[in-house]
Amino acid sequence: MLASGADDGTVRVWDPETGEAAGELLTGHTGPVNTVAFGTTLGGQLLLASGADDRTVRIWDPTTGETVGEPLTGHTDWVRAGAFGTGPDGLLILATSGADRAVLVWRLLAAPQTT
Repeated sequence: MLASGADDGTVRVWDPETGEAAGELLTGHTGPVNTVAFGTTLGGQLLLASGADDRTVRIWDPTTGETVGEPLTGHTDWVRAGAFGTGPDGLLILATSGADRAVLVWRLLAAPQTT
C-alpha cells in the first residue's frame, strides 16, 4: 500500500502494483494534508497516520478506511511531518512535528493518546 495526502483535506490509499486507488477517499481533515505514514502495531494491525493544516493528526485503518479513535490534537499550527517508531516498551509510537516548532510523541494503544 501507498498513501498520499491532498490539498482538499483527503487521503488516498493506493495499490502500488496496479497504480489504482484502494478503497474510498479518506475524509475528515479540514485543511491540506501535509504528511502520511504507515505503522504496524505489535498485534500486526496496519495503521495510517495523516497530519494537516487543521492542526490535527488522524489515525486510519487503511484496509477499511475507518478512523481509529478521535483526532489527535495538541499542535497549535500546521502539522508538517509524522513518522512511526517503536517505544522502549515495544508499543507503536508516532512522532509529529508542526509549524508550531513542536514535536509531539503519541503512544498508540487501543485508542490513541498522548504521552
